[in-house]
Amino acid sequence: MKFKSKFFIVFPRKMVNEITWPDTWGNQCVANLPDILKEVLGIKSICGEIKLIWNEEHRYRILKDNQVSHQELDDYKKADCNSLHFNSEKSMKRAAKELTDRGGKGFICLDNYRDVIVQQAYYKRNNSFQLETPDSKDEKN
Repeated sequence: MKFKSKFFIVFPRKMVNEITWPDTWGNQCVANLPDILKEVLGIKSICGEIKLIWNEEHRYRILKDNQVSHQELDDYKKADCNSLHFNSEKSMKRAAKELTDRGGKGFICLDNYRDVIVQQAYYKRNNSFQLETPDSKDEKN
């Protein structure tokens, strides 16, 4: 499936172990999360991301396109986080609700790729996201 990602859920990898999925799902790992959500929600336009930088030219294009620093990009690559990509806000919100309902915590919803990089870099340095997560809003009330 090829589409232009417009909305994102960034989550710590450990969240996958906290989620309760149906017994029929065998290997519940970070790599399988997009496929699990596709089936559970009936949404075809969900994908995950593999953090790869092919060469220096690709690296500099990422830096320029997203206006991030070399350090932010390095921290992003090393962060113990992953992201889910969506082409609609409605799909992202449905996935966020499903994750929350199944015990997922500590993830954030974003609407631009620059923030995906910046938030994962922040997570690498601070073991948390800079923005509020859906569950932290509930804890304040």
